[in-house]
Amino acid sequence: MRPKTYLYRAYSDQDELCYVGITKNFDLRLRTHITDKPWWTTEVSYINVRIYFTREEAAFEESKAIAEELPKYNQVPGKRYPNGSAPTVLSDRFTPAKTRLALPAAEVEYLKTLEEPFIYERAAVLQEAGWAVSQIIKAVKVSPSPVQLRVAIKLTRARDTSMPVPLPPLTKTEERDARIAAAVHLTEAESLRLIELSKQVKKYRPGHAPGHPIYQAKEDYNYLITRLYISGVTALEMSEAVGVDASNIRRRIQHTPL
Repeated sequence: MRPKTYLYRAYSDQDELCYVGITKNFDLRLRTHITDKPWWTTEVSYINVRIYFTREEAAFEESKAIAEELPKYNQVPGKRYPNGSAPTVLSDRFTPAKTRLALPAAEVEYLKTLEEPFIYERAAVLQEAGWAVSQIIKAVKVSPSPVQLRVAIKLTRARDTSMPVPLPPLTKTEERDARIAAAVHLTEAESLRLIELSKQVKKYRPGHAPGHPIYQAKEDYNYLITRLYISGVTALEMSEAVGVDASNIRRRIQHTPL
């Protein structure tokens, strides 16, 4: 009987793609997700499964699906931010990060140089970026009430962007996405090479001496895993690529000198 590899897509009840993965033991992987992914039981409503008879084909389709369909919880460098980094300008942010923090000193000094109605043009930009109206009021020379300032901002069509717009601190979601964007992930070629070597390693026996092709495959496998780990790829990601427990990968890393 040919071994099967399952490619699964997990969807929410709104048909949003939450996660894409592959596994040889679907029931075990499902139980693992329920325990190690807090969002799984609250967001996943149904799962679409396809069966492949080679892991290489399933891995290729998985990579393609993640790159093209952008599932919500898969770790994809640059998925949220096209430049693959944390947001540094207002246009990079999906929603303003509301904050009660005081405005930066440089922004306060700039606001003090403005008169009406120009103060409202700058205030409108700051509010759109997520700064609280109460903090803007503290910084301006005029003393409108919060209601008056909000009305003035709403009526102001112009925007003062002559100075760089300061952004409030990143939200927790943005911090997470920034970490993901900065993370190192397996390339398709690296995944395929790991899978190829892992098949040879499964045939390894103590009787295979140095110089034997299978012994050499084991050495190459351990070296590649260790090099990828040093470069920033996690043991978990490599274990999922080859279908073994992450502890197996970590053990190989610990016993492989570079």
